Amino acid sequence: MVQGGTKMRSITLLFFITFLIFQTLYVVVPLASAFKKKLNLNQKEKGISVLIPAYNEELVLKNCISAVENVEYSNFEVIIINDGSKDGTMAMLEQFLELKVIERRRQRKLRYNEIKNIYQSVNHKNIFVIDKRNGGKADALNAGIDCAGHEIVITLDADSMLDANLFSISMQLFTEKM
Repeated sequence: MVQGGTKMRSITLLFFITFLIFQTLYVVVPLASAFKKKLNLNQKEKGISVLIPAYNEELVLKNCISAVENVEYSNFEVIIINDGSKDGTMAMLEQFLELKVIERRRQRKLRYNEIKNIYQSVNHKNIFVIDKRNGGKADALNAGIDCAGHEIVITLDADSMLDANLFSISMQLFTEKM
């Protein structure tokens, strides 16, 4: 019985080691091949609209906006969608971004709750704010997509921060020929 138990442990250990090797290869090989490719950060920039739905995000939104300011890409816009926040999110955005009311083209193809106003930042011309009645995250994203000025849309949570080269890397991966 002892010998059978030892044999079973050896087989289990062999399967476990084999599993670990394949899992490591499954993760490492794609990463290694991605890092081998030279990124062409000088390619023509395609326009990107970054949508940030915000509901009661007063405490974290400044960090997200600050990270967006450091992005090394020029052809993008940020649309923050205040989804009827009950805290001071909208007041913080008005103060931090110095907002002015603007008219903005909407496609009116998606359904979402009423937009109260659309603003543009005075000191950051590529940052816009949509102030709308609460409808949830999907509703806020629909409003943002409807007002987006670019065909490529990226969504970002309000408590997230972007890497400075994310857009350049993303565009190269999207446009790369297989």
